[in-house]
Amino acid sequence: MRPISFLILATCWAPLPRVAAQGPGARVRLTMVSASSRHLVGTLIAQDADSLWVQVPAHAAPVSVARSAVVLEVSRGRRRAIGQGAGIGAGLGLIGGLVLSSVAAGKSDPCATSFLQGLCAMDRFGFTLRGGLIGAAVGAALGGALGYAVRTERWEGVAFGRDHHLALAPRGAGLALSLTF
Repeated sequence: MRPISFLILATCWAPLPRVAAQGPGARVRLTMVSASSRHLVGTLIAQDADSLWVQVPAHAAPVSVARSAVVLEVSRGRRRAIGQGAGIGAGLGLIGGLVLSSVAAGKSDPCATSFLQGLCAMDRFGFTLRGGLIGAAVGAALGGALGYAVRTERWEGVAFGRDHHLALAPRGAGLALSLTF
């Protein structure tokens, strides 16, 4: 393939926007524009030019909300914070391990003569470094476990316009189709 083909392909591909699916059955979050800034999470039942109908778990009947009074976001699935938890845990464990092992190395000073002070300093440094690495490993394991327990939902905003929009987008990677009429 010629290099110009890649340039043409990239030029055609780049303007395609990632449009969130806002069809019936999509899990949506509506944020009220008012000062209270309340969230309403539910399943989109229907929509027209002026309002959205959302089925909220707390209500038996669908709730109608004016489009002008809300910001619409569509759920893009849930994810776990394993990597973030492990990273934070490793950092905190490293700091804790360095501090605790440094204090322990300072209290266990076997070198009383000045002749062996250089060797003792290297031994204390190695002891402190090992303590920090052990603390980081334990912190990463605990942080990863806590991050696994936390599930967060990813939300993608949808812009409203005066036109009617029909948008289809895959849950993962792929092409999005958007029609405006």
